[in-house]
Amino acid sequence: MTAVRYRVLWGPGRPLADLLREGITSFYRDHRRLPAEIVVNRTAVAAATAALQALELHIPVRGCAGCLLGEVWLKVNEEAAQSSVP
Repeated sequence: MTAVRYRVLWGPGRPLADLLREGITSFYRDHRRLPAEIVVNRTAVAAATAALQALELHIPVRGCAGCLLGEVWLKVNEEAAQSSVP
């Protein structure tokens, strides 16, 4: 079984769109690719999807009750994990 890795962003009180934009930019700078998936609290799925559409990004968004409001998980696919900068 392969472990799944996420980069976790924490920004309570910050607009979700800003957190996503900054997090994805940082993720791309470090991994040279977009996240394989974005996980947010179930109540934030529509807002995250709208924010990504505004950025013209097509990244799957999944809701998870274990993801806190103000938290975003960016999935690191295995290929990116092996080639990432420490």
